[in-house]
Order: sequence, then structure tokens, then C-alpha cells
Amino acid sequence: MESIIVRSFNRHGGALGNPNDEEKFEVAAELRIYPRTSGGCYNREVGSKLAKCGLTDWTEVEQSSGSIYLRKVETKYFRSEATIAEVFAEFKKKEEDYQARFSELMDKAVILEKFIKLNQEAKNE
Repeated sequence: MESIIVRSFNRHGGALGNPNDEEKFEVAAELRIYPRTSGGCYNREVGSKLAKCGLTDWTEVEQSSGSIYLRKVETKYFRSEATIAEVFAEFKKKEEDYQARFSELMDKAVILEKFIKLNQEAKNE
């Protein structure tokens, strides 16, 4: 089951502020991406290196199983009539976009890592 972890939910405008302001909700949710290539291959080592080198603003989280994921809290505003399904869909789309971009970065990093290894092996022969 897919989930989006809501970190905060705040009401803005309308009765709480200027009555002429449109009421909206600020929702902060934790998004998660995994160190997978675009082919779906999980590579903890390369993903961890990418997180540690500062190329992204995602935080590495180690799970009890030893696997990792990267997390980031994203904040978005929604109109007061938005449904839970709409909120979920908006965050899920953002998470999927981030995953696709990170997977592209993983592809490049995996190729570079293999190239460096092959180059070192050639020097040792």
C-alpha cells in the first residue's frame, strides 16, 4: 500500500485571517525516494554516496532491515474544497517526479562507478 506521511496540516485565510482571503490549507508531507536505477535495480551503496556528497537536499534514512531511502518534507497549499484523494495525488505525483529524476542520477552514477572500477582493473593488469 502506498502512503504519503502528513507532517503538518494548517488552515490559512478565511475566518482565521483576513475574511476577504480565500481559505486554504497548508499541508506538509514526507516524500520518500529509493536508490533505484531507472531499470528498477536497487543500489544502496551508490544511493548512499549520492546522498552524502550533497548533490541533493534529501536526507538518508536507514531502515531496520539495512536498506535505505531518502526523505524530504514538501509543503503545498490546497484550496479548502480539496479532497484527501486530491492531496494524496498531488504529493504522489511530486514524489514520482523526484524518483524519476533521482533514478536518472543513479543511472549515471552506476555507469561512472563501473567505469572507474574497470579503469582501475586495467591499470592493475
